[in-house]
Amino acid sequence: MYEVVNYTYNHLFDGLAMIQHFRIAPHEVKYQRKYLQSDTYQKVSTAKAPVVGEFGTAAIPDPCKNIFKRFLTFFSARDMTDNTSVNIIPFNDKLYAATETKYWNQIDPETLDRNEKLDLKELTTVDMATAHAHIDTDGTVYNVGHVFTKGLPTVVTRMPRQTDLQVVGSKLDATENVVALVPSSFWTHVHYFHSFGMTKNYIIIIQQPLLMDIKRAALGYSATDALKWHPDMKTRFRMIHKQTGEQLNKHMVYEADGFFTFHTANAYEENDNIVMDLVWHKDAGIIDAFYLKNLSSEKVEETFKKIDNSVLKRFVFPVNVSEKAKNGDSSSSAPFHISLKDGKVYCKAETICDVGLEFPQWNYAGYNGRKYRYVYGVGLHKGNRMTTSVVKINVDSKTYEEWSEAGCYVSEPVFIADPKGTAEDHGVLLVAVNKIHTKDLRSCFLLVLDATNMTSLAKVEFEGLDNFPRDFHGLFKSEIGKTK
Repeated sequence: MYEVVNYTYNHLFDGLAMIQHFRIAPHEVKYQRKYLQSDTYQKVSTAKAPVVGEFGTAAIPDPCKNIFKRFLTFFSARDMTDNTSVNIIPFNDKLYAATETKYWNQIDPETLDRNEKLDLKELTTVDMATAHAHIDTDGTVYNVGHVFTKGLPTVVTRMPRQTDLQVVGSKLDATENVVALVPSSFWTHVHYFHSFGMTKNYIIIIQQPLLMDIKRAALGYSATDALKWHPDMKTRFRMIHKQTGEQLNKHMVYEADGFFTFHTANAYEENDNIVMDLVWHKDAGIIDAFYLKNLSSEKVEETFKKIDNSVLKRFVFPVNVSEKAKNGDSSSSAPFHISLKDGKVYCKAETICDVGLEFPQWNYAGYNGRKYRYVYGVGLHKGNRMTTSVVKINVDSKTYEEWSEAGCYVSEPVFIADPKGTAEDHGVLLVAVNKIHTKDLRSCFLLVLDATNMTSLAKVEFEGLDNFPRDFHGLFKSEIGKTK
């Protein structure tokens, strides 16, 4: 929801969250959607105004409060949004909607009602966390965030499966769920990150040159107004051991030419190296492009012409730098250069495939943290008009296949592995598709693709429905074998 009575949110990332749900049975698919009944939704609905700040929209004074109450609100801890509009995370057999603040909302998969609200600060100390937590093979949830205390540390957290999320506050020492603290290099700024990498043994933090001014954020500015891109700054990487919390080669600096990323793909360890794939943007211009004023029908084509395509790139980080340097493994053709004298490892970005890509997905259940071959995602193609497709990239051969259809705009593809499959790409992709036929004629359908050859297996249309809402990330959860 981007409009509230006489007010309009500023940014694509600001809208009040809507959950949409496809229930797939042997002979039918049912569709439902509902606005997430967050505290923010309730406050905004009551005030008939955006009185809680979002990513690109600062909170306006609540017209329901008198001047004295507004004064107290300004000088007290500001209400952080619980408008969890980014991702769905499974934990302890429940589903939680997440965003980049400290709140998760538990969603009832039958009714789409919110059952409970979790404050991650009480569980893991964080004041902000990514909406892209990683889930290990034992069910442990890892995440990366910031703590607004002395040193403004970045924190790596874990919540083991069966953590009692109802036992909070004085009954739980949240520091027990902290893996590591990494102090900020700046007095009043922190690096912005939307996701992170995870291998079998390491968490990979990406410190890109997009910095958030915590002073401005604390004064009530929107996140976009508190963010600033620093074009001359390098991007740095920190690898944290998941069990010990120790930083890999703490005496060395791993860095690359500055770039921006929203989404990592897979990461794994091989030949005494850590390998990480991610969607690479030249800079953070995509954030400004997503102001709604730039996405109007009159301006959207011009906006996207100005944005460079985001592509899948690979970074390789050596684990034993001394041994690699001694053996000459950091030659000009290597994916990194080690300077023991300067205490730096310069990492070179390798383009895996030059097709435009966002929303990367892979066979997470079977291959996350392991060497893999395939990345799926939304293909971005520039022409007279920005169009999208579903792409499959082979990271070994550096080639891609795609599904596309004229006038179609696709969601993030969700991979579902074939339980009887024997290969990494044995499975299907679920994609929500909006199709524009003419200016006044639209339709939508759920697309089921064969993930092996990218051909259509089925299209499901819903009577009376001609458009799905804009969406970000989704999740498939099977009910096969579920006990009542």
